[in-house]
Amino acid sequence: MYNDARNAELSSILLGMRKLREGITAARRTDKFAVEVFKQHIRAAVLVQQIDNYHAPLLHLLYNLHAANPLPSLDVQEFASYHMLHLAAYLEEYGAALAVKNEFRIVDRRALQAVHAIIHGNYWSYRAARNRVDQYMGRLIDYAELRMRKLMLKSIGATYFTVDLPYLEVVGGLPWKRLREEYGVGWELNEATGTVTVRRPKMKASPAPVDQAVAEANPKPFS
Repeated sequence: MYNDARNAELSSILLGMRKLREGITAARRTDKFAVEVFKQHIRAAVLVQQIDNYHAPLLHLLYNLHAANPLPSLDVQEFASYHMLHLAAYLEEYGAALAVKNEFRIVDRRALQAVHAIIHGNYWSYRAARNRVDQYMGRLIDYAELRMRKLMLKSIGATYFTVDLPYLEVVGGLPWKRLREEYGVGWELNEATGTVTVRRPKMKASPAPVDQAVAEANPKPFS
């Protein structure tokens, strides 16, 4: 779906944008052209998850360019949300992510839902948020994908005896086959009912016969 960061052409474009951005920074430009260069470079780097190419420019945009040449409200919401998601999903710095939320008064419900879901380990809310956001936020949220999926599998394994396959695939974000192959899920699927058996209840041991129980409780003394 996305261009791979190793793609030579895309890497060349990003390198050119980086040189232009560094020249703008060296010249201490804060005009609209500088802002647009930073915005486009950040978006492109976010799409291919090149952290070195988006994180520093993102901070410069929010804390330097915005201070000198205030961004429109929509831009503030967009790029502050990227910063918040990076902190929560990639760095797992939840306190810092919430501080950014308050600092820039982020109101984007999709981004806030994703961050709160990651913080609280709510895999259902996380999956719902991931399916609602745009491609840029999605790429940032994806940094938390592996640990949220592992949390989901661990939670279901400890909580459920059976679970419906469609639900499992929705919250897992992967089809059953890949969950089995890539995560070693040893659960059993009943294809006829679409039900996955996670674990079976332990059977209680049958009580001992009354006479035996009494004899064991009152053993005869040695003669």
